[in-house]
Amino acid sequence: MKREWKMVLYGIFILFLLCSSYLFYLFYMKQYDMTDDELENKIKTPYEIQLPNGTSLIMKNEKSGKSKLIKHYPKPSANKLSGNGDKVGNMLNSNKSDTPSNIKSSKVNTATSNYMERVTVAEIKGKYDPAIMQLQSKIDDKMDYLVNHAREEYSIKKQNGKSSSYPYMYNKYLKALDALEEQNSIMFNGIMDSLEKSLETNGFNKAYSKSFRDEYEIHQELRRKKVLNKAITK
Repeated sequence: MKREWKMVLYGIFILFLLCSSYLFYLFYMKQYDMTDDELENKIKTPYEIQLPNGTSLIMKNEKSGKSKLIKHYPKPSANKLSGNGDKVGNMLNSNKSDTPSNIKSSKVNTATSNYMERVTVAEIKGKYDPAIMQLQSKIDDKMDYLVNHAREEYSIKKQNGKSSSYPYMYNKYLKALDALEEQNSIMFNGIMDSLEKSLETNGFNKAYSKSFRDEYEIHQELRRKKVLNKAITK
């Protein structure tokens, strides 16, 4: 009796091992023809985000397939270029009024002005809200396209009497999802780098940007689950 149970358990173990090996082959080893020019072009479509300081962040894809972030800085205005002459004139005229009373008054006014012009963390982060919202909107658009494209592919194959296996859909759209998330993270980090520099320039710790990072990671995880559930699951 014990020997029979051992043989049964041994048979179940062998069957489990064979099934696991076959599933591993289907999901991670088998090569699928996942050529889809429309999907690839959509993923590689460059997009742009405008920062508060006027810098444009542009996401592009290199020939190697890797994503690259390009920064376009705003050109100096004519007023800034012509401001040096005014500074020289002001320096020449300032010597005429450097009396003790005027110097003291100037220091008081400068201190008051600096106090009034000091920005808060909330104000700095508030300036980056539009850039973050713009990025989130572009991400959502591409993720929605991914889901709709998967459903359309499944529907077309079904109408043509072709099967669309789960391992095939899993590999194809997980690969596309990973590529999109890589782009999104590069663009998001570009925005965060600018925000953190702005915080440090104004005397604040860059750790104040953590709330943006936490929120981004939460949205990223939710979007990933949405795509995997709706695009891959029939």
